[in-house]
Amino acid sequence: MQPTDGRYSPSAGEATTRAPNGLIEWACGEIGPERVIFGTDAPMRDPRPQLGWVVFTRFPAAEKERIPGSNFRRILMAGRLPGFRLPERFVRKPAQ
Repeated sequence: MQPTDGRYSPSAGEATTRAPNGLIEWACGEIGPERVIFGTDAPMRDPRPQLGWVVFTRFPAAEKERIPGSNFRRILMAGRLPGFRLPERFVRKPAQ
């Protein structure tokens, strides 16, 4: 992967499209599992093998859930995508 400003890596998709064994573990070791987001390349590819890259890691179940779902959901709910504004109805209001 290319060095980034600490937010998003534009070359990550290219690196993981042809994921060799251990790449998910390597990425999590390099930047932390809370910063890895995952996609299946659907509809161009059958998502089952790509999801298998996460399912068959040596991570605990909580980490396996975080990578294909929770991390990206957290980004969406925070409205932190560059150039993207989450509709108001989806923005969580701080507890008062």
